[in-house]
Amino acid sequence: MAGQERALTLLGLVVPKGLGLWARAVTPDGQLPDRALARKSIVVLDFGHRTIQMGVFSGLRLYPRPYVSAHGAYEIWEAVLMEALEGPGQTVYESPQRAAMLARLLREEQILVRGQQVTLEMLRPQLRAQAERIWPRVREEIRRTLEQIPYERVVVGGGGVHLFGELLREFFGEGLVMLEDRFAQAEGYRLFLEHRSCFRSVA
Repeated sequence: MAGQERALTLLGLVVPKGLGLWARAVTPDGQLPDRALARKSIVVLDFGHRTIQMGVFSGLRLYPRPYVSAHGAYEIWEAVLMEALEGPGQTVYESPQRAAMLARLLREEQILVRGQQVTLEMLRPQLRAQAERIWPRVREEIRRTLEQIPYERVVVGGGGVHLFGELLREFFGEGLVMLEDRFAQAEGYRLFLEHRSCFRSVA
């Protein structure tokens, strides 16, 4: 409050968005968290199915400039599903219906719509083309948010991260850690809880 720090007693666990990706990135498989990595200032970008969210962690402190894009990855999915499933003379689906189709497609990698089999593999070229189309806007939003913020590493993950993979590598370069496993966030939360005492010493 007004730039001051206050001590609080929390009944339960407050989990900032992106903490799971952060914990997963600083915990090598089968090992304890790497405290040297955990103490660095790390940008975490979560490319979810609905939004793109970003936070900057310094230890366990969240830098006070979060970023959320209300379209981001879902904008790509919605445009591609509209192109694949709708058109002249066809039924037009509402956004919640397309969201339900997306959830099933990501879970099962295929859906049946009006007798038409649609697979995730079929849609990949269109998804990448849409990602390239909106990337200039997303890139500028991220660039503006990160202006004058010191950071040493960038961790990206989430269900839509593979759509932006090469674009992110070109933008961030060698300091990028990409977690393409769609369960990386959940695995990170598990690791955080399992090694909470270790992480507490980083704060």
